[in-house]
Amino acid sequence: MNVEVLEKNRSRFIIVINKLAEEYQVSSPDMVKLLSASLEDYEVFEGFPNYEQHKVSGVIRNRNTRRILKPNAVGQVRLRNGTESKWVMQAKGVK
Repeated sequence: MNVEVLEKNRSRFIIVINKLAEEYQVSSPDMVKLLSASLEDYEVFEGFPNYEQHKVSGVIRNRNTRRILKPNAVGQVRLRNGTESKWVMQAKGVK
């Protein structure tokens, strides 16, 4: 990405990162890691092959769509595998 574009829009990027971090209940530095994460940074969630968990932040995403699951009010997300489902904490350190 062009460094000029990054520097010109730095304050806007920071605002967006902070809003995303708050929405997904992770720290801003963890959100930056998530947005730039490679496939090696995730592990398949045991018993639920359609989901994977980030090794550092604990955030869970859908393996097919790569979408991060948004937690409910208590910080949990629902994983599904056919007829089986399970509620788990989305990220480490969630209140």
